Amino acid sequence: MNKTEIETSRLILALESLEETRPTGPLCLLPTWHRSSPEWLSLLAAATSSDPWILGFNMLLRETDVPAGQCGFK
Repeated sequence: MNKTEIETSRLILALESLEETRPTGPLCLLPTWHRSSPEWLSLLAAATSSDPWILGFNMLLRETDVPAGQCGFK
């Protein structure tokens, strides 16, 4: 799989893989499960490849590769 990245002057946004995004256990054990829409969960369950409109991005500081957070696009 090709890793999708978006670069700015200060950040690298690296697309998460399906394995990174899909829950590995029951949804009720995830801290944000109650905020996930049923529509998004359905799209995630049906996804067969990394899709930037479904999966999130990990934000890294460009100079140091230190994780700075996560984001997504709607």
